[in-house]
Order: sequence, then structure tokens, then C-alpha cells
Amino acid sequence: MSASLVDRETAGWMVTRYFWRLCDPLAKLQKRRLAPSSHAQESSDFNLTAREREVLAGIASGERSKEVAARLGITRRTVESYLNSIYTKLNVDSRAAAVAIAIERGLLPRRREET
Repeated sequence: MSASLVDRETAGWMVTRYFWRLCDPLAKLQKRRLAPSSHAQESSDFNLTAREREVLAGIASGERSKEVAARLGITRRTVESYLNSIYTKLNVDSRAAAVAIAIERGLLPRRREET
């Protein structure tokens, strides 16, 4: 009887493990929410500079790197550099995840539902 319990535990662990490997970035973000957060992630602003916040806001509004660069008067490559810094500070690996974390932590306003 205990052998079947071990098998169930192993099966449950394997299902959970492979589920997260196959999920999209937002599901991975949900996994991070369930994990204990570090002290650095508890910071309300993640130490983002004013310029990083401007870049993040542009990305959240749907602008491409080229458009953000033109609006801010910087090069596209500089925008990409800011994005890499943002990804590191927010501990994410995509624009979608960065925007989701920023909205969740209050760094960006939530979009208003249009009626």
C-alpha cells in the first residue's frame, strides 16, 4: 500500500514539474508569485531609474523599441539596454512578464476597461 502512495507522490511531482516547463510566460509568473519572494522583490519600485520607468511605460502601451527610442530621443540599442536592465531588476525574461510584474506591483497603472 505504501508503494502506491510513493508512486502517486512521484507522479504528482512529475506532472507539476513538466506542467511548468510547458507553460507560457504568464504561467511562469504565477509560479513566481507562489514562491517566497526575496527582500529585493518586496521593494515597491525595484530600484528602476526614471528612464527605465519611461521605457517600461512605452512598452506597456504597445510601443516598439524603435518608437520608444524616437519618443525619448535615444537610440533603439539604448532602449534594448534599458530593457535588459529592467528584466534583470524585475527577474523576468520577456516584455510581457516585465509589464505584468510592473502592473502587479503598482509601477504601472492598470489599464482601464473601455465600455
